[in-house]
Amino acid sequence: MNEWNGFGNNDSGINPFLPIKKEPLISLDGTESSRFSIQLEDQDANTGWKEVGDVSKNYFLISNSEMREVAEEVTVTSGMNFTLEKTFFNGKVFFETYTTNDMQANVDSTYTEVGDPLVAGLMFQNSYDGSRRASMYGFIKRLICSNGMVSNFLFKNWKFKHTRSSENWQDEIGRATAILEHFPNQLETFAKKCDQLVSTELDMHNLANIRSTRLERLPDSAWGKIVDKFLEERQTDVGSFTQYDLLNACTAHYWHKDKMAVADFDWNAYCVNNLMESTTNIVNPTIPKA
Repeated sequence: MNEWNGFGNNDSGINPFLPIKKEPLISLDGTESSRFSIQLEDQDANTGWKEVGDVSKNYFLISNSEMREVAEEVTVTSGMNFTLEKTFFNGKVFFETYTTNDMQANVDSTYTEVGDPLVAGLMFQNSYDGSRRASMYGFIKRLICSNGMVSNFLFKNWKFKHTRSSENWQDEIGRATAILEHFPNQLETFAKKCDQLVSTELDMHNLANIRSTRLERLPDSAWGKIVDKFLEERQTDVGSFTQYDLLNACTAHYWHKDKMAVADFDWNAYCVNNLMESTTNIVNPTIPKA
């Protein structure tokens, strides 16, 4: 089993790799429920275990330890040099992100003082409360500021359906790794869409329109902090604020919080998808959930 050594960003302080078990739920009169209890080891609890969720009998549950092993197997099989960067666990939901400099694309340097490289990333997610399926999906990291950009319309999710003990496991890993073959083209496509955002200037009228049409679901408190970042940190040198500036203000807010929440990953994707709406054929982008 993996040991938690504090690597990455795990604000809860809970070891993500503690043992778990799936137990049938039984009422006081002995009636068996169709639901099962997911329990995480907890030495402070009277029984030594704490319930963190309940799921159906057929829910595909794997431990966070197994998910890390999956991530390591996929990244090694890819033949590229991936680095583990961020670990998130709140006691129920688990995320880990990996990036590689072996796949890069550049946002048009015509609009920036220096090159603006984007690199490929993989995010692996898991949950003990049934809210997230064990899955993998791609994201983009901007090297200048280390912002992660989640883009579910461009990088499709891969949901794992078998365990390492299954005879189908190697096929599962092979199909998951095969997704990376398309990543360079997708990364180039994403960079070109960023070029369009860089060349689209924003005045107060444009900003108000984006708020009321594309980012209308953002909480007011988050929008205020994003606008503060937008006004303080212009990312380009075209002489005006651009949609690319706004994109980076959004992703900086949600990717670098001192105390991250599960929803921050979803809001990140919501902002990226909706700000990319003018450069692609997305229809009614929504907050993504794997």
